[in-house]
Amino acid sequence: IVFTSSDQKYFSLARKDVEAHTGALIPEGRDSRGMTLPETSTTLSTLFEFIGTQKYPRLLNGNFESLAKIARVAEKYKVYSAMNTCCERMRRALFHSPTLAFGDRRPKLVLLYAAYHDYPHIFDECAPRVVTSEKLEEFVPLLPNDF
Repeated sequence: IVFTSSDQKYFSLARKDVEAHTGALIPEGRDSRGMTLPETSTTLSTLFEFIGTQKYPRLLNGNFESLAKIARVAEKYKVYSAMNTCCERMRRALFHSPTLAFGDRRPKLVLLYAAYHDYPHIFDECAPRVVTSEKLEEFVPLLPNDF
């Protein structure tokens, strides 16, 4: 299958690998050989490293914004091997950041990620940091409806 990124880069992946390693990258009942995705080539390139039988990236050297994009896309397309790695890196980014300062939006973004994608252990660890630095009236509307 050939995937095209939003910036017109092409990625060719074996259908059997995509079907084995993802749950939502190919829409149900779709049998096409090509798909255009709304994500950039940088994000897709990293995500696609999790599809197949090679060693997966550890995601230790990128910035938080890149990690957050990859984490969202991994959840969106259900790239199972990436979901676990991203989950742990999002948690780690919160607690092992030398640049985390009061008012930093990172705790809020990690908390929302945990809430939307059902990672209660991360949510529980983030909550005290967000509650002490945010007005709840501004934060609660951002949570999922079923939360």
